[in-house]
Amino acid sequence: MALSGGGIRAAVFHLGVLRRMAEARVLEDISVLSTVSGGGFIVGLILSRNNLTWPSSEEFQERIYPELKSVLTTTNLLSFGLVLRNAKQWRPLRPSLMLSAPLN
Repeated sequence: MALSGGGIRAAVFHLGVLRRMAEARVLEDISVLSTVSGGGFIVGLILSRNNLTWPSSEEFQERIYPELKSVLTTTNLLSFGLVLRNAKQWRPLRPSLMLSAPLN
């Protein structure tokens, strides 16, 4: 699945698409993600809310979507810059897919 860029508008759009996919119970069929900008932002939020694992359709509908809807509608998004300060702690979900050197 590819999620395009476009900043916060793209992130909100992708959240809606993923909600619809969860309703259709097909999130489990996603095995590869490619993201940029807003797509990467929303996937990062999803993974951060689900212990760095891709959620099931049920998890997404019951917990992830309501949390992210709240975050995107009630939070100053500039505060997310604080997360980026700890980028050296990030790790790839599958190290074999990592294309560049680790941040250490």
